Amino acid sequence: MITTLSATIPSHRALKRSHTALQVLQRAFSLTLVLPVFFVTSCLSRPHTSPPPFNVKPAKISELSLYGRDAHSGEPWLASLKRTNGHWELTSISSHPLLSDHDANEPFILHILDSLSSTQISGPGPEAPLMTLGLDPPRFALRWRTDDHSSELKIGNSSHELSQAHISWDDKTHWLASGPLFKLLNHLQGWQSLRATSWIIESPDEIDEISIQNKGRPLLYAQRDGDHWSDA
Repeated sequence: MITTLSATIPSHRALKRSHTALQVLQRAFSLTLVLPVFFVTSCLSRPHTSPPPFNVKPAKISELSLYGRDAHSGEPWLASLKRTNGHWELTSISSHPLLSDHDANEPFILHILDSLSSTQISGPGPEAPLMTLGLDPPRFALRWRTDDHSSELKIGNSSHELSQAHISWDDKTHWLASGPLFKLLNHLQGWQSLRATSWIIESPDEIDEISIQNKGRPLLYAQRDGDHWSDA
């Protein structure tokens, strides 16, 4: 018995339509593969910048404490400051309990707070003893307080160019951080750097009278008379 096989041969137009449909399907499949790969590649190649780890807003800080060591003697010191009527003043110094001059070096204090707010986490610190990293005891420590929050930052050894340092924030795991704060604190020779550089805030043109006394006894009195001074 002979079996006859028959088939219908498609027309030229039908073959052309099938070829076009196959090309469309291949393009769609190619896009399906390419788009996810491109998305992953773009995500991996996008640079990552860590946000500032401290939610520090200098204008809201009302109290600040700084710990350090004297650059010459190596003795530790602790200075406490408070913002009063918009101005910073020293409230206590650990080594000088009887502090007569409370005016603080306000431009330097504001510079410290601005630098603190821009500190960035670079990554986790190495597994090493805190003493080796300069965090126990720390080289510097800052504690600040707002109306509803307080935080503490301990700073250890820094890199040669002072752009990075080991830090411990609120006694959490230590990190490597970067920012201008570490180079700025290196200028602290002692708590004296936090004092106002001038003992009088008025300019000479604003003074009309001057009196100098010693134990209640007058030594000098002078009064401005136009552009001249007289003792009358």
